[in-house]
Amino acid sequence: GVTSGTDLGSGVKQYQVVNQKKFYTRWKETLETHRPNGIQPRLEKDRGVTRRMLVIDAQVIRPDHDAGSLLKFHHLKLIQSLGYKLTFVADNMLHDGEYTRDLQRLGIECVYAPHYLSVHQFLKKHASEFGFVMLCRPYVAIRYLDLLRHIAPEACIIYDTVDLHYLRERRQAEVEKNPLMAERAERTREDELKLIRGSDATIVVSPVEQKILSVEAPDANVHVVQLVIPEEPQGPGFETRRDLLFIGSYQHPPNVEAVLYFAGEIMPLILPHIPDFKLRIIGAKPPAEIQALAGPHVEILGFQRELAPYFDSCRVMVAPLRFGAGIKGKLGTSFSFGLPVVATSIAAEGMYLEDGRDLLIGDTPRDFADAVIRLYTDPVLWQQLSEAGRRVVRERFAPEVIRRGLEEVIASTGKRHALRQVTN
Repeated sequence: GVTSGTDLGSGVKQYQVVNQKKFYTRWKETLETHRPNGIQPRLEKDRGVTRRMLVIDAQVIRPDHDAGSLLKFHHLKLIQSLGYKLTFVADNMLHDGEYTRDLQRLGIECVYAPHYLSVHQFLKKHASEFGFVMLCRPYVAIRYLDLLRHIAPEACIIYDTVDLHYLRERRQAEVEKNPLMAERAERTREDELKLIRGSDATIVVSPVEQKILSVEAPDANVHVVQLVIPEEPQGPGFETRRDLLFIGSYQHPPNVEAVLYFAGEIMPLILPHIPDFKLRIIGAKPPAEIQALAGPHVEILGFQRELAPYFDSCRVMVAPLRFGAGIKGKLGTSFSFGLPVVATSIAAEGMYLEDGRDLLIGDTPRDFADAVIRLYTDPVLWQQLSEAGRRVVRERFAPEVIRRGLEEVIASTGKRHALRQVTN
């Protein structure tokens, strides 16, 4: 009140009361769409938003670290483009530096400690604000499905498997002949089937997994929505390239086993024919057993933020995975750069690929080694598969294709949700 005093009944200050009434009269229709002053400011700041989706995942997504994060990052951007305001909560409640800020720069609201101390605390206060909730990965989703059904019965729930975890664990148990892993796979199966049956829609990335679930959970609403893979600029040709490339996250057991399998059983079969190559291994946190492989024919490069120099200089990508599920981002990335691939059937599963047309497949050490030797030394075959990989990316993994898939998933939840409420 220094400039105009504090007396609302006289002087310039009295016009504050008069003009407030004029302002309200002029903007009455607009103000009727606003909440009362001070009521639910968290929602009022986005009063134009009509569709809200909450996404709960294990941790803040790091798209430059693993294929699951890259998949989720692109999916979130596409869901935004469908008109949804997104709120992201990591199960560990951490603010992950630039990775959290990258989401916020896109306009995605991020929830983290100390503002809330747990996902449960946030849900109990705000779950009813969301028309849709996407739960990711079974070991995260299983903690929140029943709670959401209780406190937010109007919300449509989408379960994103990322990959079918029990299928991957079953395959790992078979390769390792590990009965404890087999038991774990069956416990995971129980959780995943509960989530799939209890959600209004389920996302898998592979038609193979959709087919399995058509038997395991025939009444479930399961959709295939795959990776977004942008096509990269054309790199150098065959003659200027050398070496083999493997890329993966080494917190993911199939990648660790694949590198050890290649080094131990496949590489010795290649060396007599191509004695001067190196296997260049990219990926964060390689364990001691992988680091121990470093030598004349193995280079451990660790995490690399810029991948193009490696995809543009190596001659062949190898994907010797012997267990896993979903689809493999390493193949998609390699195709996007036009770098031809030799893979196992497990690695190529679910991507609509054909041996000899899109890539080469080898499921024994001898067959895999022969495929690598053939591709590494045949410039005509190399060029054919380089072009084929780019064609796969354009036809199967373009953003508009995946966007339509996500739109269909969301649209399908309404009927399913209504039926669930009638049944309950």
